[in-house]
Amino acid sequence: MATTANDPALAVYGFWEPYPEDGWLMSDWPAGQSSILHWSTNNVRVTTDGNVELVLGKAPAGSDFPYHAGEVQSAESATTGTWSWTVQTPDMVPGAVFGLFTYKADWANQPWVEFDFEFVGSDTTRVQLNIHMLNEKGEHITLDHHGQKPIFIDLGFDASKGVHTYEVTVTEEKAIFYIDGKIVGEFSGADMPGGVWQLGPMKSYINLWAVQPEQEIWAGKWVAPEEPLVATIIGAEVRAGEYTSNYVDPGTEYAPPAPIETMDEDGNVTASFDRSFVAADHVKNVALSGSGHINATGNAQDNRVTGNSGNNVLDGGVGADTMEGGLGNDTYIVDNVADLVIEAAGGGTDTVRAGVSYVLGAHVENLILTGTADLDGTGNALNNHLTGNGGNNVLDGGLGADTMTGGAGDDTYVVDNIGDRVIEQAGGGSDAVLAWIAYALTDHVEDLILTGTSHINGSGNTLDNRITGNAGNNRLDGGRGNDTLDGGAGNDSLTGGEGNDRLSGGLGKDELTGGLGADHFVFRSAAETGPTAAQRDVITDFNRAQGDRIDLSEIDAIAGLAGDQAFRFIATAGFSKTSGELRYEHNKNVTLVHGDTDGDGIADFTIELSSKIALVVDDFIL
Repeated sequence: MATTANDPALAVYGFWEPYPEDGWLMSDWPAGQSSILHWSTNNVRVTTDGNVELVLGKAPAGSDFPYHAGEVQSAESATTGTWSWTVQTPDMVPGAVFGLFTYKADWANQPWVEFDFEFVGSDTTRVQLNIHMLNEKGEHITLDHHGQKPIFIDLGFDASKGVHTYEVTVTEEKAIFYIDGKIVGEFSGADMPGGVWQLGPMKSYINLWAVQPEQEIWAGKWVAPEEPLVATIIGAEVRAGEYTSNYVDPGTEYAPPAPIETMDEDGNVTASFDRSFVAADHVKNVALSGSGHINATGNAQDNRVTGNSGNNVLDGGVGADTMEGGLGNDTYIVDNVADLVIEAAGGGTDTVRAGVSYVLGAHVENLILTGTADLDGTGNALNNHLTGNGGNNVLDGGLGADTMTGGAGDDTYVVDNIGDRVIEQAGGGSDAVLAWIAYALTDHVEDLILTGTSHINGSGNTLDNRITGNAGNNRLDGGRGNDTLDGGAGNDSLTGGEGNDRLSGGLGKDELTGGLGADHFVFRSAAETGPTAAQRDVITDFNRAQGDRIDLSEIDAIAGLAGDQAFRFIATAGFSKTSGELRYEHNKNVTLVHGDTDGDGIADFTIELSSKIALVVDDFIL
């Protein structure tokens, strides 16, 4: 049965309220681990769909602490068993910590015992494991030797983008850490300093908090974001007395439930289960039952993996797998180009995490590329969110109003909808947008290429941009950097803006405005600026004092002669029917620059300057 606000995933209570044995209690006191923080019941909230959210943000005016945060703990405790948390992390920032852990049930009198999953700082693609105990001398010892040997698990996914299950099973001999049913760590007394393995009753905790300055070396410097951080809890439980626990008779071994297996007439085995599990080698098909938020993983066969009505993570394994979700918000792991994802309309908000180039199928909203390979990601007709990886990606959202976020590589974005959004981070490679519509570059994107034949415009940002027009009539504006503008075909208008810019109109009758800075007006062929008023390009603001120059170095001054010859500047003298001569004249209130490349004494190209200027040879790059 689906949860609601009246029947939430966790029944939360204040400590002053009567609460049941399976209830969860909200902390409401100064946080012991951070001097800048107060736990507040106002920062624990139940959503309309029954999820529980923990909120970290600035405290209300008049508070004794600058920040308030949320923490819940189970009323139930156990010494051994399995502690489980099904959650989605916040979009973390430096200095933030999201913890899923067990902790001594009697915090004031009991010896320290604690088993941790902790998301530390801004990286939600890995989680830190730790264990805390006291040795016989009463000294605090940790699995990571007080930070000297930290244990981080690379998740293979971004925990802030979907729901996942984290579990720790504790016995008298060892602890096993699981993520989505997969073992990610197994530790015993042999791994602890001095061989210590001391247990005691533990409660389950979930909290979201910010570090104080002394802890910044671990989690980064905390600077409160504009919007509060929000963690989502789908479910959590304490399953006491499992795995030779002291809660069962001595010598009794706990046997965990197993998937139900059936075989069809072709001999294919289907395994179904109402818990997260990994298919055994002989299983062909995997099916999740019930409505819990659980996950399923295939094997080396070409599996069919089917979700239930909850939020599932479906991973077919290394084969060519078919994965089909249900009503929930599902996540699919794609690692084979032949993997197939099937979703129905209205089947939740779903995500594919792909280690190969991938095109989203119908009814799937989000795509996250994983790893560091150079991969391409393509959306569908929905409003998709595409996220790149550490390689050089091509992200194309398709027809909808899409959000595309790059990674560390040199990424290319295809923009074809006015609602498309490109997000890049500083230092995230050299990136380009291919735009079919008028477009202004967002922060940290270097290049813009207009495509097609429509008359559209393109604008840069504060970086040194390269902006290229299409076959239509474009208006290009570089903005504040040292920009390179190329109009392409069409009658274009180019504006460099601030900075030292390079402007090339290309074919057509173009208007070039350098703006501030030492600008170069570049002509690559005589065909780019014809000799007549209807053909010639116009430079509107040539300014020698600013360092402006006219670059003709790519035009061969003497047609028919091997090599690339430079022009000979003859000032206002007339042509002498010698190839390679360059002259200028004043005509009314403008200056006309003429070049003769074939030696017939007639200009083969002309450039117009919008004022009367006495040009000198140093105004040109010949």
